[in-house]
Amino acid sequence: LIDYGKTDSDPLEHVHQTLQTLVQNALSDGLVPICLGGGNDQSAANGMGWINYWRTRNAPDGGKRKLVTINVDAHLDVRPLIYNPGEPHSYGLAHSGSPFLQLVEATSGVEDFKLIEFASQGQQCAAAHVDYVIQHGGQIVWLSELGEPHQSRCIRNNSSGAVKRLRQILEQCIETDSRVFFSFDMDAICASDCPGVSCPSPIGLTASEALGLCYEAGKCPMVDLMDLSEFNPRIESSQTGRLLINMIYHFLLGYAERP
Repeated sequence: LIDYGKTDSDPLEHVHQTLQTLVQNALSDGLVPICLGGGNDQSAANGMGWINYWRTRNAPDGGKRKLVTINVDAHLDVRPLIYNPGEPHSYGLAHSGSPFLQLVEATSGVEDFKLIEFASQGQQCAAAHVDYVIQHGGQIVWLSELGEPHQSRCIRNNSSGAVKRLRQILEQCIETDSRVFFSFDMDAICASDCPGVSCPSPIGLTASEALGLCYEAGKCPMVDLMDLSEFNPRIESSQTGRLLINMIYHFLLGYAERP
C-alpha cells in the first residue's frame, strides 16, 4: 500500500490535470489506484487517467477496448458543463455533477464504453439525465431494485440484493474482458450510517452493503481503479471517516483474494 501523492487545492482545473496524471502513472507502474475526495468532479480526472492508460495498449482482438465505469451514487452525475453566458465560446467548466457525462463524451466513437449507474435514487435524478444515460448505451440499477436495506455481520458472504447484483455485473465484465473503473460516491449510503457527505439522504445503501460492494470490487481482477467521493469532514468526520477507512480496508481484503 503506497501513498502515491496528493493534489493542490486550486485552481480546480490544475487539480484535475494533476490527478489525471497521477492515476495514469500509477496504472503504468502496475498499481491499483484508490483516489479519495472531495467533490465527485474528481471522477472525470480519475476516469480520463484510466482511459488514457488503456489507449496506449491495444485490445486483445485488435478492436475497441471494452471499458466499464460503475458509478455507485444516489445521482447520475451526467449534467452538462457550465458555460459563461457572456462568453459563448468559453471552455465548459467541470463540476461535481458532470464527471460521467465527460467520460461518455470523451470515449464516444473511440472506446467501447459503458456507464453503469448503481443504487441511483429516482427522487434525485432528472428525467433528462435518465434519458441521457440510456441513449448513450448506459444502464441504471435503481436503489429500489435492490431489495430491502440489509445489515450483514459477514461482509465476505454478504447476501444483500445490492452485493449480489454488483457481483453479477462484475462477473459479466470478466466474461466480456471489460476493464472496470469502480467509482463510489458516499452519498449513496443512508445518512444514519454516513452523515458526513455533501448531500446526505435519509435513504440509501447501508454501511454493511457499502463494505460488501467494496469487497466485491476489490476481488474482481478487472477492476483497475477505485475512487471515493463527497466525504465532507466539515459536516461530520468521525463516523463517516471510519466508514471510509473500512471501505478501503474491505476493497483491499477483496484485492488480496485476486488470482
